[in-house]
Amino acid sequence: MKEMISDTLDEEEIIKEAQKTKEEGNKFFVTQNYENAIEKYSNSIEILTNFCKSLHPRVEEIVESIENVEINEKEPSKEEKAEQKDDKTEGNEEKHDENDEEKEKVKELKEEKEETVNVPDHLKPLLAVYHHNRAASYSQLEGREVDVIKDCSKTIQYDSNYTKAYVRRAKAYQTRGKVEEALKDFQKALELEPKNQQAKDGVVLLEPIVKEKQEKEKEEMMGKLKDIGNSFLGLFGLSTNNFQMVQDPNSG
Repeated sequence: MKEMISDTLDEEEIIKEAQKTKEEGNKFFVTQNYENAIEKYSNSIEILTNFCKSLHPRVEEIVESIENVEINEKEPSKEEKAEQKDDKTEGNEEKHDENDEEKEKVKELKEEKEETVNVPDHLKPLLAVYHHNRAASYSQLEGREVDVIKDCSKTIQYDSNYTKAYVRRAKAYQTRGKVEEALKDFQKALELEPKNQQAKDGVVLLEPIVKEKQEKEKEEMMGKLKDIGNSFLGLFGLSTNNFQMVQDPNSG
């Protein structure tokens, strides 16, 4: 019983620390010091995720194994360094390709580290806010749309009804020219909040753009199919121009 009370007190202290750090980030955000705000929100996220890891030692072991793989990749032996420098044969190039593949796998595993953390339901709303606040900070910096999208996606993972995250992610998608993804997010935001003006404006703006884009893609696809058909029919001295589509008067 004493251990349970102790764990509860520890959690309360952790939450207080995370919240205090988030408030510090908010102050930086208000004064437009976005880089420092990002650092504070990142600290809040780390505080809570580290606490969640401590609740699940097995997950922590997996994370440590991932980090060990990364360390091994970063610290090749002297012999390996010599081989990488001197051996320029075809076989060595294949070895480098394998190393690149391993590095890519390590990178993917690192990105999945937070995904492996089992977050208690009562802590998810806090992490949703921290990630969204960091996304808001990233959105104020040029060229950080990918970071905005990632953090908004994490926010939605923790809270699927977080309207602001859908709107912010939609804007980031729109900036990157991903109009279909942007439209879906604006539509979801509008579904959650029918009176949300930003979502309304986004849907009105993007619906005709997406429709035109899809029509253009359809025409391009039909053109490619026609080229394939002509290539085949050309073997018999024919082309698709020898055939005409005739409307069935019965079916319209």
